[in-house]
Amino acid sequence: MRAPLREAPRSVDRLTNRDDPSLLGTLTQPSRSSHSGGGGDRPQPCSIRADRSGRKPVHGRSGGRLTKGPRVLRGIDPLLSGDLLKILDDMGHGDELLLVDRNFPAASTGRPVIRLGLVGVVRAAEAILDVFPLDEFVERPLGRMEVNEDPSVTTTEQDAVLAVAQRHHPRELDWEVVPRLDFYERARRTYAVVHTLEEQPWGCFILKKGVVFPAGSD
Repeated sequence: MRAPLREAPRSVDRLTNRDDPSLLGTLTQPSRSSHSGGGGDRPQPCSIRADRSGRKPVHGRSGGRLTKGPRVLRGIDPLLSGDLLKILDDMGHGDELLLVDRNFPAASTGRPVIRLGLVGVVRAAEAILDVFPLDEFVERPLGRMEVNEDPSVTTTEQDAVLAVAQRHHPRELDWEVVPRLDFYERARRTYAVVHTLEEQPWGCFILKKGVVFPAGSD
């Protein structure tokens, strides 16, 4: 009598978190050791996070390397990536951050560039100014690019960014208006550039970092 067929074991790299809940958050792959012997390859974890539904892994990509997926931090706007948060934290009092639209030559400044993708300058300002204090020791810590060589003219996006900044700043704010060519020159001396895909022209701003005071101080 023929013995019943046994199901062949599935290879580790085809398991999902439905097959084994202990694999949630990792995907295994064989190691490639140069040493001979030792019982063959052993599965090693790789940096892919499994989706809780078990349907497919969730991951990001940076320079061809697999990286962590969406962050799950409390109180932090999801638009603020780890790279951007590090830059904002590393900046000191008086350092300047550039927030620019899609047409601005960000790479030409020679400064570090953080690209936010499909967001506009108002949304970016909301996220940044939620954690980034503007300087209270200068009269105008927020600058904008001058529109059509007329300092009295503003765009809808510029007005909206000023309103966002005013909600976070303890004093009345007014623009520092920077002529376009002067803006390009000054951009080369900023700490970093945050690049958006804002479609409207003149969506370019300079944010001067202030001081984080101890809790309860005036």
